[in-house]
Amino acid sequence: MIIKGYNGIMDLDLTHVPLNLHKELIKQHHQDIKDYKDEQARLPARLRYENTTLVAIQRMDRVRMAETKRMREAERIKYENQYKMRLPALSMLPLKNDT
Repeated sequence: MIIKGYNGIMDLDLTHVPLNLHKELIKQHHQDIKDYKDEQARLPARLRYENTTLVAIQRMDRVRMAETKRMREAERIKYENQYKMRLPALSMLPLKNDT
């Protein structure tokens, strides 16, 4: 069983935890999330998780997507150029009906 985390609090994985501890660990996990939210609310906006780490993660995702797009476009152009280079050679091949 996995209990969802929140921003800076990771998910709680109870997969290999004895059942008798689940209730207490879930309660503590929810308390940690509440404490985290209170702590974030006390910070200046520029230092909060969603304005620092989250922004950096989003920026990295955008850069990664742009790089993937550039790579795909370069690959497309490469294959397109290879195809264009083959066209003259293919046009010189005799057709089957020309025998």
